[in-house]
Amino acid sequence: MGQKVHPESMRVGYIHDWKSNWFNEKHFADYLAEDVAIRNHITGKLAHAGLSDITIRKDANEVEVNIHTARPGIVIGKSGSEVDALRKDLHRMTRKQIKVNILEIKRPELDANLVAQSIRGKEMTFLPPAGGSPASHMYFLNTNYLFFRPHQDRNMVVMDPDRYSTNQDAVIKLIGWAGNMTISNGFLQGVLK
Repeated sequence: MGQKVHPESMRVGYIHDWKSNWFNEKHFADYLAEDVAIRNHITGKLAHAGLSDITIRKDANEVEVNIHTARPGIVIGKSGSEVDALRKDLHRMTRKQIKVNILEIKRPELDANLVAQSIRGKEMTFLPPAGGSPASHMYFLNTNYLFFRPHQDRNMVVMDPDRYSTNQDAVIKLIGWAGNMTISNGFLQGVLK
């Protein structure tokens, strides 16, 4: 069986850089928790601003946060009010001097994170096809509104013999179930044309 590692680990130093630049053996857990809190705060506060990436560099008494965004005007705010509020929030969380850099992404259509966010944020309606589904459309279910209630007397069952993936590292089993699948809001399902 092959050992699986995240592909990012092979790319660090060659294609990608580290998401955080700091080292502290003694207080590693505190620094890591601080990183997670900073990222969660920024993504929560600026979710509407087209964030692509957040990089953090720490010294003993300074934290530098680089925010890569498609819409820097929203992050900065009127005369810098939003970025000043963000700096104050981060200072309150870390008790360190905060430096925030806003970096614009020139071509957001080439950034995978931003493309995924734009597709995820679309408002789409489900249009049932008359006479079959056209090949130029892709129908999908919004899994936020999809619920499965398994049957009380039956479990999942294997439907087919084992299948092997191309690189022979995984075994794929097709599984069927007995139960009811419901969509709570049919209007929130979608079609891409």
